Amino acid sequence: GLELQHLWQESPAGKRGYTLVAMHGRGGSMHDFEQLKDIWRLDDLNYLLLQGPDPFFGGWSWYDIPPNPLPGIRRSRKMLGTLLDSLHAKGYARERCFLFGFSQGCLLTFEFGARYPHALAGYVGISGQLYDTHQLIHDMHPAATQKADWLWSAGTLDGHFGIETTRIQAERLRAAGMRLDFVEWPKDHEIDHQEEVWFLRDWVAAHMK
Repeated sequence: GLELQHLWQESPAGKRGYTLVAMHGRGGSMHDFEQLKDIWRLDDLNYLLLQGPDPFFGGWSWYDIPPNPLPGIRRSRKMLGTLLDSLHAKGYARERCFLFGFSQGCLLTFEFGARYPHALAGYVGISGQLYDTHQLIHDMHPAATQKADWLWSAGTLDGHFGIETTRIQAERLRAAGMRLDFVEWPKDHEIDHQEEVWFLRDWVAAHMK
């Protein structure tokens, strides 16, 4: 079931704990979040660090750059569904799994997570935008969007994604009923290690019942 390349960091809690399923951005790899475990120090959290399926200039990607990203997005969505179903069957319950994605991974957190017909423990998207807000709102599953909490963390200085567009997309998801926290940081296209990384930790910890 785990057909994607991945790193698995199991906590002492194992199947009794929670699992963070992490997705990197374009050109990244499964190693991008390898240090998160040691930074956050959440004893009951397993980490499943995924690697995108497509080689991209020494790193990896989840879907093609424009003009035609949709086939890759759909394929990666399907792979994520298979993966979460497989984790659940192995005893890592869906309702104790988080989706956590940066950039391309942020897009997939929303574009996959909001369509997946099961509520997870929580959803964290960082420094990314949606592919098609209108279509996503049409396809959203209430189990995911109304029974679980979402966090979208964005940078006002992001050189890849203009903050105005990100704000509009987030507002439209909220208006459509998604339980979404939207936070902004004075950062570029990155995770800020002064404040944001601790805010993300606290948000995840608060959703580990």
